[in-house]
Amino acid sequence: MATYDERQLEGREVYEKLVRRIAEVVPPGINHWEPAFEIVDGPCAAFMLALSALEADPSDRTMARVTAAYGRVIEAWRVAAAEYSAEKSEA
Repeated sequence: MATYDERQLEGREVYEKLVRRIAEVVPPGINHWEPAFEIVDGPCAAFMLALSALEADPSDRTMARVTAAYGRVIEAWRVAAAEYSAEKSEA
């Protein structure tokens, strides 16, 4: 069984992978557009809760929750990026 430190490291690696993936799907400047954070807030919170659960319970079931939440975060950022780009092109 993995130690707590090993589980934390695994969680950190998943989080860092998510951050890199988000950077690939969002346009520059979106971090200054407040509606983006309203769109991604719920999915991001659910991801962080799932990630925390993974550290406590590194089971396949918990990893499946993390993976599902990861996908919802990426999708939420894609939605935010599309809305940001649409609003920016209207201006």
